[in-house]
Amino acid sequence: MKTKQIEAYDFYKKLYPSAVILFHVGNRYVALQQDATIIAKVLSINVDCSDNSINISDDDLKSLSHIGDYYEVKIISHRDRDGGYDYPDVNQLKREQDEDF
Repeated sequence: MKTKQIEAYDFYKKLYPSAVILFHVGNRYVALQQDATIIAKVLSINVDCSDNSINISDDDLKSLSHIGDYYEVKIISHRDRDGGYDYPDVNQLKREQDEDF
């Protein structure tokens, strides 16, 4: 797992500790670490052990609709400079938060 992914996951997990965090990346959704394990159990699929993540298609996302009965789900949709969906730059988010105060 890349540093940018870990930083983004940790940042949002601190904001929403009881939620399952899904990142909108490209044309899929990604769950990381403990949230990947939760999603894998719900969908009955395997977690990629090399980076402890799971890719979720739009069809899989639809089948997750009932997970909201048990978990709060936060979908993080961040657009990069080119307009594509990607993991947010946490350092940039923190700078923007500091500028708002």
